[in-house]
Amino acid sequence: MLLKRPASERPESLRKLQVMARMPVQVVSVSGMSRRSSDLNCGGQPCRPGKSTLARLLVRGADPDSGRILLEKRLLTGYALRSLRSAVCYVPQQPVLFQGTIRENLLYANARATYKEMIRAMQAAQLASVLSRLPHGLDASLGPGAINLSGGERQRLAVARSLLRESAAIVLDEATSALDVPTERAVLRSVAEFHTHQTIIVISHRIRSLAWVDRFVLLDQGRIVATGTHSVLYAQSALYRALFDAPVQDMIMPLKSEREDQVNDRASAEGE
Repeated sequence: MLLKRPASERPESLRKLQVMARMPVQVVSVSGMSRRSSDLNCGGQPCRPGKSTLARLLVRGADPDSGRILLEKRLLTGYALRSLRSAVCYVPQQPVLFQGTIRENLLYANARATYKEMIRAMQAAQLASVLSRLPHGLDASLGPGAINLSGGERQRLAVARSLLRESAAIVLDEATSALDVPTERAVLRSVAEFHTHQTIIVISHRIRSLAWVDRFVLLDQGRIVATGTHSVLYAQSALYRALFDAPVQDMIMPLKSEREDQVNDRASAEGE
């Protein structure tokens, strides 16, 4: 499937997206679980099954050259682009953070966020210990590209920022890949419980930390091959069992900058 840039925003006469008031609460990804008024889906896959492409299509980071994507039985391209992206918050694996303070980066998502709301979001992202370590707390400077934070801390700050958006849906595209499994599980559970009105889509290659979700959507070669809860898929899908039991489930994926640092460190060591 070829991708193309999304067309410019349609005229204002098109219906604005009102997901917040009309969509049932869900946590979606490529995996799942049902709880109260939420439904969570999360999807795991080894290499390039199409998870991130699906996420980009959902937020119209790209449009397909053929086929249709429907939201609430309406063509996705029928919604104003600005309205869609206000309703759906996308958090990539490589977060974009700005030079400045933690507070300034959080306020970028919601300029009206209070101190209490920012602290709650940081706690949900398992960053309370980081705040206590920094001498200036929320007013600590991150440096260029948030160099003063580790890769996992940068990812968690991006997750905390997404919670302040109060959007109808959050798409976490490998957004916790630099975390160990226990920390990842704690972050995702906190995110799922942060808002009771929100859909969460978790794109992840590590499904072991997501066995509790509402529903899994399993992709293989760009196609959906199974959906259901962890218990159902583990019993019925050989592919799911293989993915769940694979050693890769315990691997941490360092961010690009960290991988480059590791390469440089090895090169320096070999040169000595």
